[in-house]
Amino acid sequence: MRIEKLRIGLSRGQQFVVLSVVFALALSPVSKAAVSILSGFTALGIVFRIYEGSLQWRDVFKRTLLPLAILLLIQILDAPIHQGVWPDLKYVGLWLPLFLIPCAFSGISVDSALVEIGLLFVALIFLAIALGSIVNYGLHMEEVNRMLLESKHVPLFSTMHHIYFGLYLAALIWVSVYYYLRSRRYRRAWIWIGAALVICLHVLSSRTGLLGFYASIAVFGLVQVFKLRDRLNWKWVLPALIIPVLAFFFIPSLKYKWVNSMEDIRALRAGGEDLNFKSFGMRVESWKAGLQAIQNSPVMGHGNAAYKKEIQRAYEQIQTPLIPLNRIEPHNQFIETWGRNGLAGLFALMLLFLVPFSVRSRRMIALPLWMLFLFAFLLESVLQRQMGILLFSVFYAFFIISPNNSID
Repeated sequence: MRIEKLRIGLSRGQQFVVLSVVFALALSPVSKAAVSILSGFTALGIVFRIYEGSLQWRDVFKRTLLPLAILLLIQILDAPIHQGVWPDLKYVGLWLPLFLIPCAFSGISVDSALVEIGLLFVALIFLAIALGSIVNYGLHMEEVNRMLLESKHVPLFSTMHHIYFGLYLAALIWVSVYYYLRSRRYRRAWIWIGAALVICLHVLSSRTGLLGFYASIAVFGLVQVFKLRDRLNWKWVLPALIIPVLAFFFIPSLKYKWVNSMEDIRALRAGGEDLNFKSFGMRVESWKAGLQAIQNSPVMGHGNAAYKKEIQRAYEQIQTPLIPLNRIEPHNQFIETWGRNGLAGLFALMLLFLVPFSVRSRRMIALPLWMLFLFAFLLESVLQRQMGILLFSVFYAFFIISPNNSID
């Protein structure tokens, strides 16, 4: 069947998939239904593309999709194995986009004009929300700064959790860098958007997003130093070192967040009941409880249905000083997946992070994005929330599944 090509170089089915993803990303800051909507659209997009011939069955079974398929299969089999009942549609539905989105995007180049324009639109949406939140912070600075000292966050004009909003900003900064280096038509727009997003990330001061961003910069920088050596343009090194220092002295929210973080670390060292309502302290206690739950069932895990109960039992076993209100689930995707789904889940998750190396991706943005996600997975259970699933699956599709064009 002949595929009709438009000027943007994509078939109608491919255009449908790209527009669906862009629509969901643009909707995600204000609607929790974005992932559910996108799941339906991407399923239709896969059928559409198979019908028109732009997606072959062999594309569904490529090795880059294998870890995602295994993770989805584990969720399907979880309830039958642990409870002896039919698959729990709640968890299957949560993880389904993780496979559907990259599958639907297979063979679509991230360098397509439609993809670039779509991501530009998404970046502008997030930038507008971030700037509005910053204006609100400026109007209520004294009150918000007191909140920051109590482990709260800068209020957002968004229904998205502040941790995930920070991760989206960090990811979009790298997207801006990528298109700044590749784009011909919108190069100037990308550099201004990227610079504005960097400022917004620091003002909104999401620790997970900031730490992941700087970890990704460090890894990217080391790789570039190793690859380029004598050809390295050192004029970019000084700004990378100066920006965090200037941000600390000139952005009040970042300074107050730093003070709160140091207080959290002191409380963590001291131990005892002071860990209650301390972000770092509660997180470390949740890791301890998660590891204890793993020890209770290291091979098979506890299953999704029983996991919350098992975590609370693990808190009692480690004799945590946290009150019941603060006994959260582990903010670590590796610990939580192992505790829920056993060694099979942990293996599939680790396999997922080996994919970029198995395909020998030369796309410059793949490594810093991967470092950002790895850092996020260590500090947050990203795949247990719809916004995390959307973020990870979309950027996995764009920069791992997408045809690999080098910029070297």
